[in-house]
Amino acid sequence: MADSVAGLFETACRWIGGEAFLSDPDHRLSGRAAGAAVRSAAAALARAGLGPGGVAAFLCGPSVAHAVGFFAVQAAGGVACALHLRETDARLGEVLAALAPRLLLADRGTAGRAAALAAAAAIPCLILEDLAGGAEELAPLPRAPDAPSVILLSSGTTGLPKLVEHSQATVLATASQAPACYGALGPGDGIVVPMAPSFAAWLHVVLPFVAIRGRITFQPRWDAAAYPALLNDSGATVAALVPTLWRQVVAAIEAVRPARLRVAMFSGEAGSPELVARLAGLCTGLRSAYLASETGCAAGLVADRAMLLRAPRAAGQPVPGADALVIDPDAAAIVPLPPGRTGEIALRGPSLARGYRGDPAATLARFAGGWWRTGDLGQIEDGLVHVAGRLDNRITTGGIKVHAEVVEAAILALPGVAAAAVVGMPDAVWGERIEAHVVADRPVEALAAALASAGGLPRTHLPKAWHRHAGLPAGPTGKLYRRALKEGR
Repeated sequence: MADSVAGLFETACRWIGGEAFLSDPDHRLSGRAAGAAVRSAAAALARAGLGPGGVAAFLCGPSVAHAVGFFAVQAAGGVACALHLRETDARLGEVLAALAPRLLLADRGTAGRAAALAAAAAIPCLILEDLAGGAEELAPLPRAPDAPSVILLSSGTTGLPKLVEHSQATVLATASQAPACYGALGPGDGIVVPMAPSFAAWLHVVLPFVAIRGRITFQPRWDAAAYPALLNDSGATVAALVPTLWRQVVAAIEAVRPARLRVAMFSGEAGSPELVARLAGLCTGLRSAYLASETGCAAGLVADRAMLLRAPRAAGQPVPGADALVIDPDAAAIVPLPPGRTGEIALRGPSLARGYRGDPAATLARFAGGWWRTGDLGQIEDGLVHVAGRLDNRITTGGIKVHAEVVEAAILALPGVAAAAVVGMPDAVWGERIEAHVVADRPVEALAAALASAGGLPRTHLPKAWHRHAGLPAGPTGKLYRRALKEGR
């Protein structure tokens, strides 16, 4: 394995040579062309003021231009952080203030929005499609294993997202996990990447496939109708989606039967017996992964075909070199619980993040003794980890994690709302759907319209169902009792 992320990419490009490497609807780069493009873009970034340790923020979708920009940031010694496209401009301004980046990089589709954000932050804004092509090239700068490489934005319960910082070493550890996570072994493998760069899944997919020198095809915007044909036309051997997206396309993929597809993988939420059965019939390979921004791939859990057919909702076992515990959630120290007991899941492995940039208190609370406390409740039974729910009130809907308190605060800001509670309910399409319970003097239809038009929440955070009550249930201490709402009491 290379000693830096940029070195990993450079080595892959050299060995892929003239064969196809990175593709999207508008671009197709061989390994040789991709290497030259990254070196040229790295020189452009250095001229613009990006140097070792400097943060470069991205506002863009998945594309060849973004991939070139990402690895160019690595070659220039910088730290890459992709912003959430679905966030409001006000929140993005706050995130930029916390990141203090030297540059904002955007694609042509986000150029106008990015220019305004960059002007407000007083930083240069560069267009990704214009970075490469210059005669000057910059070879990858040497980087220490503990030098920062990537910052992933992970939602907090309130306020700004956490800035999950990964080093060169932790990202390289993630890159080593193509066989364990995806059943992918070498240059004959390929994958389609429809996920936006702001999601940790982009890193978790792209880096392992770079490491094995596989073919990577980007779908700039999720298009369920086009995805099955894209799998077939690109010669993808692995399809990796969250269960919500799988449910949108599995029937069409069954009809197309992509010629080279041999692994169907899902992550982001637990599967269901129905989904597992469909995917098991689609191709011989079947996998799921339990990963997070904080864990990377080499500190995660994976379930293979045999495990999923036995226990469709199981998270699986730690990948080789990783470990998992179920611990006492109320103890400050890592206190393992006996097998079969429900507690908090803790993970460790070589791709575990360094912590939360600028937040030593949160780092101390969540990262302890080499372990990361996930905040998920679960148990270990029959050699498998099973996830039972959240310690906090995070809802996973369509693979996106939404904190109930953030939605509740926006609802409470609406006129006529006296109380609000938000819960996640099981949903066959979304995994969980967001439902709002309110005490209000206005019809719920008016509240839903007002919340959507207020613009304070991304569309993914808007409740899909509303319920009006005379009062909300409270527990013995007088605090809101969400469980009663989930149970229909």
